[in-house]
Amino acid sequence: MAEGKNYLYLVSEITEEDFGCEGRREEDGDKVSVRLTNGLGASLVLQQSDQYLYNNQIDEGDVVELNITGNTPDDIKLIKKFHIRKIEAKDADAAVAIEQICFPPNEACSEKMMRERVEKAADSFMIAEVSGNVLAVDHLTVAGFINGIATNDEKFRDDFFTDASLHNPAGKNVMLCGVDVLPAYRNQGLASLMMQAYKADAKKQGRENLLLTNLEEKVPFYKRMGYVDLGQADSTWGGEVWHEMKLVLK
Repeated sequence: MAEGKNYLYLVSEITEEDFGCEGRREEDGDKVSVRLTNGLGASLVLQQSDQYLYNNQIDEGDVVELNITGNTPDDIKLIKKFHIRKIEAKDADAAVAIEQICFPPNEACSEKMMRERVEKAADSFMIAEVSGNVLAVDHLTVAGFINGIATNDEKFRDDFFTDASLHNPAGKNVMLCGVDVLPAYRNQGLASLMMQAYKADAKKQGRENLLLTNLEEKVPFYKRMGYVDLGQADSTWGGEVWHEMKLVLK
């Protein structure tokens, strides 16, 4: 990594070093290991001051900028940009607004559909919350989100877009209904990092597969994250021709 370059990563794990029976030495300071994951799922581990992380409110689930100013470990600083978490009822208004901004009218889900997903499928709905280091857009403190419906069905159908009551909390598959990022936060890798966080959470819940539909020009984007193109989808949502893609969670 080059000096002066800024990179976005997901903080996927923070652990204390195992110093064995001798305990932590004074020269070790208060360092902890921070595992950072990029948008393709590759990771690296950095040593960071526990006090620095605390002072800057950096925790697992945060999206951070990796700011490199020199050639030593102390020249690498994490700057919090977003926090990825499960949606809460208070976030419903933001989700409704973002959906209308991110998709054309024929593809966007209605306000009623979105509010029902927040209410009935919150365990499969994650948002990227803007941190204090980022200027909020249009007074929205949410930069984007991913939402889905859990089910034991194997194929995507348009009913998943319109009927949140199909959500089965114990379902082995998740049908992703939307990946939304506000235009102001695009082209910096946030969508990919949201996908990595969503995948990790789905695995923790015992899900087996993630499925989605997307337009042909987006197929390479999802392929880079391990999704397999299953060909033309049964979905005709918005009068478009969609590809169905699948990621097996291992």
